[in-house]
Amino acid sequence: MKKLKRGKTRVSSSIPSDTALANLIDTTVEEWYVQKHRSISIDEVTFINSLDINCCPYCKGKRFIIYDHRKDGIKRLFCKDCKRKFNPLTGTLFDSHKIAISEWIEYIYHLLSYESVMISTYSNRNDKNTGYYWLSKIFLAIEDIQDNTILKGRIYLDETYLSVMPKDIVYKGGKKLRGISRNKICIMTAIDSYGNIIIKSNGKGKPSRLRIIEAFNGHIKEGSTLVHDGENSHKGLIDKYHLKEEIHPTKETKGLNDEDNPMNPINSVHRRLKAFMREHGSYNRDNIQDWMNLVYFVLINQGDNKAERAILNLLKRVISSSKIHRFSEFKSKHK
Repeated sequence: MKKLKRGKTRVSSSIPSDTALANLIDTTVEEWYVQKHRSISIDEVTFINSLDINCCPYCKGKRFIIYDHRKDGIKRLFCKDCKRKFNPLTGTLFDSHKIAISEWIEYIYHLLSYESVMISTYSNRNDKNTGYYWLSKIFLAIEDIQDNTILKGRIYLDETYLSVMPKDIVYKGGKKLRGISRNKICIMTAIDSYGNIIIKSNGKGKPSRLRIIEAFNGHIKEGSTLVHDGENSHKGLIDKYHLKEEIHPTKETKGLNDEDNPMNPINSVHRRLKAFMREHGSYNRDNIQDWMNLVYFVLINQGDNKAERAILNLLKRVISSSKIHRFSEFKSKHK
């Protein structure tokens, strides 16, 4: 190539236009990839090195020292009890991670913004398996997120339904079962006057009293008021927790504007739940409660100026989780 007088570059015109366009596309995609897959930054190294380490991840011993630093600057520690070396992420869901943690920030932002895993994966220029592998780590990090939630005061309760996968649709006499049947996955939801939420998968078809009691076991304060549509199975909770009740039958609330509907607090939860799940239409129904835990996390972290806090809360859960989830393990379960 020869330099032009004005500082421009002259490119040989002998290159076929198709080849030149292919080169442009390859170069652009490569630039996108490099931009999306940055090397570990100084800020990330500083963050990892700042993590509190309470014990050795291998033997739980307390006698450890800083041994040295890896080439990327992350410190390595040495346990005097079991004589093994480790770093601040050893024994966590980020153990042996190959992609910079900083990429999780955009991934989580997409996830909390009602964008599908596939869209986020494409945006990050990652393999599709990476997106679902990260999602499985998030599921592990939040699997106990609802455990300590207690509903009290006025509790709005209702169920909503999600469809099974097309391959699992049940037919009778050559026709698909309609209505609330085995083709519908029951999701029990409740929200109290303080904004506390519970979202539990509850089998297929209409719930029974026993299934509802199992779903809300330990999550309701005795003597609260249950606001519901009069569904007979709800009586199981009323009896078990000695609840007062306020009934608003569906036939009376159907068609009301949101502001006039006494069941709107729980209807609002259902609208947001359905909106989130629509973006993930091909989700695995076998781990439906994992998805409901994620919906729970999304809902309690929604609102103005909460994006950074939500990302921080989720990353802290993943990093502090004392679980290891290898990619090979993930692949073996998703062949």
